[in-house]
Amino acid sequence: MIQSINKHGYTSLFSLNASKNDQIFMIDLAGEMYLMDLDLKPVKKTASGLLPFAPFLFDEDSDGIDEMIFYKEDRTGFRIYRENFRHPINIDMPYSLCEYHKVSFRKRPGQNTQIAVSTKDKILLYDYKTNNAYWIRYVFFGMAYLLSLVVIMLVQYFTRRRLQRRLSIERQLSTLQMNTIINQLDPHFTFNILNSIGSSILFQDKEKAYKLLLQFSSLIRDGLANSEVICRSLDDELVTLTTYLDLQKLAYPGRFDYVLNISDTVNRLIPIPKMLLQTHAENALKHGILPGSRQGMIIISIDSDGKNNLISIEDNGIGRAAAALFSKPSTGKGIRIFSQVIAFFNNLNTHKMSQELVDLYDEEGNALGTRVEIQVPVRYHLSVLTAKAKSAR
Repeated sequence: MIQSINKHGYTSLFSLNASKNDQIFMIDLAGEMYLMDLDLKPVKKTASGLLPFAPFLFDEDSDGIDEMIFYKEDRTGFRIYRENFRHPINIDMPYSLCEYHKVSFRKRPGQNTQIAVSTKDKILLYDYKTNNAYWIRYVFFGMAYLLSLVVIMLVQYFTRRRLQRRLSIERQLSTLQMNTIINQLDPHFTFNILNSIGSSILFQDKEKAYKLLLQFSSLIRDGLANSEVICRSLDDELVTLTTYLDLQKLAYPGRFDYVLNISDTVNRLIPIPKMLLQTHAENALKHGILPGSRQGMIIISIDSDGKNNLISIEDNGIGRAAAALFSKPSTGKGIRIFSQVIAFFNNLNTHKMSQELVDLYDEEGNALGTRVEIQVPVRYHLSVLTAKAKSAR
């Protein structure tokens, strides 16, 4: 900056009666204006694009501080500055400045100050007044501040809500994980299996005892290995289901059989809620088949229509109405837990899982059993929730 000034040289010096004290300014040949110190050394650049002539000074608003009118460098008009050199006012002229020879000011009580620019044969008058719209910017700044504050508060609110929702999901996951673990091997089932193993050993049926023990340990190991998740692949669920039903067949020989019908259109790697099949198969066995006297049959069918995975678990038991007569206080515990699992997943999915219990009757109205129909949408986001459950640990 100093080298530039030295190069062009000083051309015009003037003083300004500012709010604090008198200030000295200089305009060089390049049209750049600088604030000077008492040794006439430049302190800072304040404006540019001016003709190197001293300005016209006038105190328009009677605040004791002069406004300054400069010739524009391109000679097309004037530029008015206040002491802070911000927000200059440009006055464009219809003629070249070389034609004008005088600038004067007229202040009238109660009226706007007028700037008069005179030539040989014309006088141009300009009203100089406060721009009322100038103060609107402070309203705008206030509104912008309030809007920013509202945005920040909304971001904090939704962030807090998202965090609370995540904590709630993690608590529900922990509760459902514990409930499914507790429900996976109920005491009555465990007692029956151990009793069957003991009876086989007592009657020297070592092969049956070994098979029972092997399958039972496999079921326990599967339960422990998947204790921290509430969904798994259909293939894994089928393995657990067949192990469970085979154990029950050994525990209740000749009482029932089961059939699996899996369509080729079904992806066996799709994730489904853990215990989805076993819960309803166990319910069909305990409350439908075992209380009856006829040979039981459980049919598990899984198909897909492209939008939903269709699961059907049908038994030929005594039906729900008759089963209610044999009910104990704990009856339906597994179904209630699984209903909580469905409600939990549905709360986090646009496409909802559904289940329906259908009572089967013959033409004479006699109970033929019960069928559970479950629809799991193909776009059901179970794997994502499993990942969240793991990350929460």
